[in-house]
Amino acid sequence: MSNSYSRPFRLVLSCVAVALVFPHAFAGEPSGLASCRAVSDDEQRLACYDRLSDSERIPAAAPTAIEPQTARAVENSSRVPTQRESRWSIADGGVHRLVPHKSNYVILRQSSSPNNQPFSASNEFLASPTAAPLHLDHNEMKFQLSLKAAIMQSVPLLGGNLWFGYTQQSNWQVWNGALSRPFRETDYEPEIMLAYQLDQKLTDRWTLRHMTWALNHQSNGRGAPLSRSWNRVYAQLELDRGQDLQVLLRPWWRIPESRSNDDNPDIQHYLGYGDLVVNYKAAGWNASLLLRNNLERINNRGAAQLDVAFPCAHLGDFVLKLQLFSGYGESLIDYNHKQTTIGVGLEATGWMDHGFSRAPGGCTR
Repeated sequence: MSNSYSRPFRLVLSCVAVALVFPHAFAGEPSGLASCRAVSDDEQRLACYDRLSDSERIPAAAPTAIEPQTARAVENSSRVPTQRESRWSIADGGVHRLVPHKSNYVILRQSSSPNNQPFSASNEFLASPTAAPLHLDHNEMKFQLSLKAAIMQSVPLLGGNLWFGYTQQSNWQVWNGALSRPFRETDYEPEIMLAYQLDQKLTDRWTLRHMTWALNHQSNGRGAPLSRSWNRVYAQLELDRGQDLQVLLRPWWRIPESRSNDDNPDIQHYLGYGDLVVNYKAAGWNASLLLRNNLERINNRGAAQLDVAFPCAHLGDFVLKLQLFSGYGESLIDYNHKQTTIGVGLEATGWMDHGFSRAPGGCTR
C-alpha cells in the first residue's frame, strides 16, 4: 500500500478506535477531537488523535456505600464464635458428626472424705441396712468422656436441631491395690436434645444465644443396693456477654418413678432442681463455676465446682486442668454424701473442636 493511501487509512483506524473506546468523545469535547480535526497536516492530526487516545482513561468505579443494616450483618458474620457456639454448629460438618458435648478430661484427685458406706433411702437398701463398709483410698483417677452429634436438622413442626449426647464419668481407685484397683463408680448419661439458636439481644451487652430442651437419663448401671438412676426433662438457656462471659441456666423436672423402682427417692433433696454455670475466658485461661442448691430452708444442701484450664503450647490439643469440688453429688453414688475434692490433670480441647483458641501464656515454652 502506497504512503498516500496509508495515511488516510491510519487516520480512519484511529478515529474508529477512539469512537469505539471513547464514544463520549464525539458527544461534545471541544478541546479534544475538535482540536484534532482542526489540524491540517495529516501526520500531525494523526499524532493528535494518538495523544488523545493515550490520555483517555476509564474512570475507576466509586466505592459503594454500605447500608447500616449491611454493615451490621458484615460485623456479625465476622464475629468469632465461642467454643460452645462452635460445638452447636452443624453448618460445616452436617449431621452425624461427633463433637464435644461437656468437657473431656482426666485428672488425679484427692477426697477429704471418701464414701466408704454408700446408702440410699430406697426400699432395697433399707431391707439390708448393714452393708459392709469399703476401704477406699483418698486418691483416685477421675475421667470424663462427653460427645454429641446432630441427628436431624430443622425438625418438622418443632423447628430447631435434634441432637443426641452421651457423657460417661468414671472414678478409678487406681492406687488401691488392696481392693484390686476397682472402678469405684461409673455414671452413664445419654440424652436427647432439641436446640434452638436464638441470637436475641437482651441488652447492649447481653445476648440470649441458645435454648435447649432435653430428655436426660443418668444411671450407674449397678444392682441393688448400689443402683442409682433418675430421668429428667430440662430446659437450658445460654446467655453471653461477648466472647469472655457465658451464663447457662438449667432448671429440670424429675420424671416420677414408683416407690418400689426408685433407687434414690430423695435425690432432689440433695441435687436440687437445676444448676447454674458461669464460664469466663481470659487471654490465657478459662474458668467455669457450677452451682447447685436444693432451695430448701431446712436441710439446705448444694454443691459448687470450679474448673480452671491453663492453655500450654507444648501440650498440643490439651490444657492443664484444675478442678475443685465441695458439696453433695460429685458422682451419682455420692448424691447424698458430702465431700471436698481437688484434682489436677489434662483436658482435651482441640480434639474434634476447631472452635477453641489456645491463647499464649501460662505454661508456654
